Amino acid sequence: TAWSPALNAENLDTARKIARTIEEATDHRVRIKVETMEGETKPADLFKAVVSGEVAMVHSVASHWADKHPATPFFASVPFGLTSIELEGWLTAGGGLALWRELYAGFGLVPFVAGNTGMSMAGWYRKKVKNVESFLQMRIHCTGLAAKVVKWLGGHPKELPVAQLAQALKSGELDAVAWGGPSRDMALGLHKVAGFYHSPGWQDPGTNLELIINKKLFDSLPPDLGEIIALACDRASREHLANSMVRDMAAMKQLASNPDLYVGALPVPVLNQLVVTSEAVVKEAAGTDALGRRILDSYTAFRDQVRQWQDVSEQPFLEARGMNG
Repeated sequence: TAWSPALNAENLDTARKIARTIEEATDHRVRIKVETMEGETKPADLFKAVVSGEVAMVHSVASHWADKHPATPFFASVPFGLTSIELEGWLTAGGGLALWRELYAGFGLVPFVAGNTGMSMAGWYRKKVKNVESFLQMRIHCTGLAAKVVKWLGGHPKELPVAQLAQALKSGELDAVAWGGPSRDMALGLHKVAGFYHSPGWQDPGTNLELIINKKLFDSLPPDLGEIIALACDRASREHLANSMVRDMAAMKQLASNPDLYVGALPVPVLNQLVVTSEAVVKEAAGTDALGRRILDSYTAFRDQVRQWQDVSEQPFLEARGMNG
């Protein structure tokens, strides 16, 4: 796995659930040893190991492989992209899975959806974001495409190891940290070193986790074992998203009850700038080859269509429900 027990306990737990389900469903014909990512091991090492067949499978996130193909983040999360349920719709019934399989076949891999973290927050800030100027003056920990968005806007993205984020925020080395949802942020102790918690999680509307399997190995399996792997991933994915929601609900309740903390949305002008710049960055992220453009076209077409539906369905429903307090 790409996870350490100290920093990614929820993701590691999901990987272990998948392994346990596969073992039990096959009456232990298949045995899986789950290993954590420790020491000097990097995601690139895991990718190399599964492609070569040194390991059978890896539980990770597609954006780790952006150096292999720039379109991989579309199968994880992109700024102002699809939410967790929307991404599931694209992958399951909107053509996304076929494109994902086609892309990964070029690596010699077979991917499966294997978890989703749910909606993130925009991050913890030492000072309240009042306008675009104040946002751009801040040194913000963010990664991947989000870091590129902030940089294109003229801001100051700064990526540090996850284990160092709380101390860097406390010392002033960082002015803000955009990491995850409330429960994951609290696990890092960010709420103890900063007083302003902004929303929404523009940079990460829900990160898709994946199980990638060496294709030669997968193709050699009996059909029933392949189906068991798929069902184990599907079950674990649904449980991961549900558990993330419950943990984040509880964490937000705790944060909202603290009078010393501010929880609120980024100013509209800041969000407007982020939306426009994110669109340009995401388009570039697809790369220049034909498959990358097909992935982008499919993703954005689905996003635009689902937005049209959400604007007249879920969005007004949530607004109406909120009228009752």
